[in-house]
Amino acid sequence: MPAGSNYTVRLEGIDSNSTVTWRGEKSGISISGGTTASAGTITMSYIGNDTTAPTITSSNPSDNATSVPVTILLTATFSEQPAVSSINATTFTVKIDTTPVTGSVTFDSNTKRAIFIPASNLSYSTIYTATVTTGVEDMAGNNMQSDYSWSFTTEAPPTSAPPAPTGVSATAGNSQVTITWDAVIGATSYNIYWSTTTGVTKTTGTQISDITSTSYVHTGLINGTTYYYVVTTVNSFGESSESSEVSATSGTTDTTPPTGSVIISDNASYTNSTSVTLTLPATDLSGVTQMCVSNTDTCTSWETYTTSKSWVLTSGDGTKTVYAWFKDAAGNISIMVSDSIILGSPPSALTGVTVIPGEGQATISWNAVSGATSYNIYWSTISGVTKTSGTKISGITSTSYTHTGLTNGTTYYYVVTAVNSNGESVESHQVLVIPPQVPISLPETGQTTCYDSLGSVIACAGTGQDGDLQKGVAWPTPRFTDNGNSTVIDNLTGLVWTKDGNAPGPAACAPGTTKTWQGALDYVTCLNSNSYLGYTDWRLPNVNELKSLVHAGQSDTSNWLNTQGFNNVQSVNYWSSTSFAYYSSYAWIVGMWNGGVYRNGKSANSYYVWPVRSGQSWPLGNSVISIPKTGQTTCYDSSGNVTACAGTGQDGDLERGVTWPNPRFTDNGDGTVTDNITSLMWTKDGNAPEPAVCSPATTKTWQEALDCVACLNTNNYLGYSDWHLPNINELRSLVHAGQSDTATWLNTQGFNNVQSVDYWSSTSSGTNYPDGAWIVGMWYGGMSSPGKSYVNGYVWPVRSGQ
Repeated sequence: MPAGSNYTVRLEGIDSNSTVTWRGEKSGISISGGTTASAGTITMSYIGNDTTAPTITSSNPSDNATSVPVTILLTATFSEQPAVSSINATTFTVKIDTTPVTGSVTFDSNTKRAIFIPASNLSYSTIYTATVTTGVEDMAGNNMQSDYSWSFTTEAPPTSAPPAPTGVSATAGNSQVTITWDAVIGATSYNIYWSTTTGVTKTTGTQISDITSTSYVHTGLINGTTYYYVVTTVNSFGESSESSEVSATSGTTDTTPPTGSVIISDNASYTNSTSVTLTLPATDLSGVTQMCVSNTDTCTSWETYTTSKSWVLTSGDGTKTVYAWFKDAAGNISIMVSDSIILGSPPSALTGVTVIPGEGQATISWNAVSGATSYNIYWSTISGVTKTSGTKISGITSTSYTHTGLTNGTTYYYVVTAVNSNGESVESHQVLVIPPQVPISLPETGQTTCYDSLGSVIACAGTGQDGDLQKGVAWPTPRFTDNGNSTVIDNLTGLVWTKDGNAPGPAACAPGTTKTWQGALDYVTCLNSNSYLGYTDWRLPNVNELKSLVHAGQSDTSNWLNTQGFNNVQSVNYWSSTSFAYYSSYAWIVGMWNGGVYRNGKSANSYYVWPVRSGQSWPLGNSVISIPKTGQTTCYDSSGNVTACAGTGQDGDLERGVTWPNPRFTDNGDGTVTDNITSLMWTKDGNAPEPAVCSPATTKTWQEALDCVACLNTNNYLGYSDWHLPNINELRSLVHAGQSDTATWLNTQGFNNVQSVDYWSSTSSGTNYPDGAWIVGMWYGGMSSPGKSYVNGYVWPVRSGQ
């Protein structure tokens, strides 16, 4: 301390007749009844002009933690050394609502942690709130500026009796037997049953109950007698079966040395003081009587055994090791045990941690920490990440890091630590990020007119038809733009098509002719080899891309397209690059006159080809919507055999479109399932679920399907009154082109009763055949347009249209 000034001395933890140490001009002073006498010494520290209030840097469990063990000890870590006298059961409380939890409070000066020890196990499935109040102050008398509270929920109670203990052993001693066993997860106590006759059970044995450790010394026995034991586990549900039986004969000579360990400062990783507290747990058949503690690996003197001891480490920063040995009453000496701690301060906790999402990645940044030589990041997809629970990214020498390979739409949690030669800091505050899932907003079908079951035009209002509701994102105006280089961009999807819809290209590529499926793929390869129109990334469109051109309000989509900037679009079938998974010698085609999606043989048929390029940039980029992937990841040759994908140009090779989120679907627990790629909410039951008045679980004509959905809304089915019959785009969004049966797959994704048959959409089949409506075969994923009154199809209600 600087000389010549007045100071206030604060003595912490001093009782009458206690001894402290004074470093200065005075010595040999003790306190007794408010007066001093020449006995002992006083220690004091200089705190300087401290005006900073203490804060809490972390807690265990963390705020909003769940599934917390009922046996937990609660801790709060302070930013600086508080006044120990201010840490007590008044300033550190735990409550259930307003009911206090009985317990005691201690403080560990080495780790600056206040510890709340419940008097008994906490209750299962209960929300607790812990609070450290402003009554806590630091050594300078600065109080916390506000109460610090956090809440957590304990684990659910066990739903079955625990398993029996394993590793049971019995070791004889003088007039006693020590029984030990392995701990059982979730146990609240153990029972021992014993007898002097083999075959002891819970029924025949004498019970020793309510044992909370994993060992027990059975005393008062008769030497020379054999005792038999079984052990059971107890939890709140009940008691386990008996363990394997073990036995021992008391009174045998003890030749077994003690077992024990040494723990420095409650397992702290580091300390900034040479003065530490050792914990020295040890057990033995005859009882541990002596111990030897040393800063070297040589025992120099024995002393009476105690379970804890104050100790002084060797000076100088670095790793310090303390060694210990134990001796029992029979003179047996344990093996040498040791523990290490780093003397010196690790870096302080990081501040300013931020995270920025990106496409499949997250960039974490933080403020530099003085003295840090590197940084570690710990991450998880579960909140509450710590150095123990998180996945470690180490050796980072800058103050930012980009974590790649992430899944869009998934939440990631991060903490950061600083590292120097003395150790690692505590975790920073947790930050989270969700790499954004590209919004997959389904577009309108284009249908704006409504028709009755005979095909007559009717007023749309209240019909529930596609032309009435017009669900989906509106098309941009203009829908297409002629780029002036023989290509046309679709402003809805961002895809770039050849202006000529009849297989244009150089003579070497056999343009203007129909082709087999493999011929179509080879034709596109030829375009790229010849850098057609200055591009080398042409491809055969997948079925989703090809279907995106269809206008459900037109009698002939090809004629309409030829008025939108294209020419030579044919009123026939066009090949997609997507194979038919059920019968893989077939591939999907789109009828460009009526917009239907069909499958046909790859080698037995010749169809038209329309090249496309410029897949959508992320996110959205040059488009209004983004088209999702089809789900196909396998490639097949024209005979249907699986083949290597690389370089084939097939859908399974290129996998164009936006990746599906994981999970694709979420069961909402209320009879509905949400598709996370479209945000559409479907009934969980795929077989026309509804109240009895709405004729559930039956096939229906098209008008009956519309009436069924109207009935659902009238009856507020599942609490909603905005159900609708899906339009053709919404219904086809459920199809998985990589599955041989989409219905079977959907029944593994949270749905049930999805039928491998045809489902009605609300979309009529166009002005040429308005007495028909589009259906989707939910087993194979194709489309057709049967008569509205002549075919019965299934009904699958949907809501929350985009």
